[in-house]
Amino acid sequence: NPTAFTAVETSTLDHWVRSGGTLVYADDQLDTRLAVAFDLHRGPLVPAEGSAATPALAGVQQVTDNGVTEPYRPTPDQAILIRQPAGSALAIEEKLGQGRVIALAAPEFICNGWLETADNGRLAADLLSLTHGTVAFDELHHGLTGGGGGDWTTQPLGLALGWGALAVFVGLLLRGGA
Repeated sequence: NPTAFTAVETSTLDHWVRSGGTLVYADDQLDTRLAVAFDLHRGPLVPAEGSAATPALAGVQQVTDNGVTEPYRPTPDQAILIRQPAGSALAIEEKLGQGRVIALAAPEFICNGWLETADNGRLAADLLSLTHGTVAFDELHHGLTGGGGGDWTTQPLGLALGWGALAVFVGLLLRGGA
């Protein structure tokens, strides 16, 4: 992980889940502290392609990221939500206190670039429908630690706007209008 969870963050997250929060944990590099706190275990690589193993994901026939991932090895208290054809768990759920943890072995299933692939978009919508209350996305632990300006300047649109503003300024400067 670009930024691992601290002991305080892990404890706070665990308390939030047990108090009724729903954590959707999607990371291809399992955080050690979260793995211990939420009893998450991974297995050897398998194709990241599977189907819903529960009616809770109505409408999800097939999800994929066209790659490989380390599936979860569920404990007896964890239910398989998405099963790979060979039986491996690509998504699991466990009720903890008043809340629950849903762990995805392949985060690409719900990443923007993969939402139009197979039923990935439907999976993302179904996961959101399982939550109650506020939904928040943690990008800090995925390396997006830039200050208040965000990361827009490194994105294609941000770069285009920056170059466009520079071109207008230079054009005005050359014409004597600046």
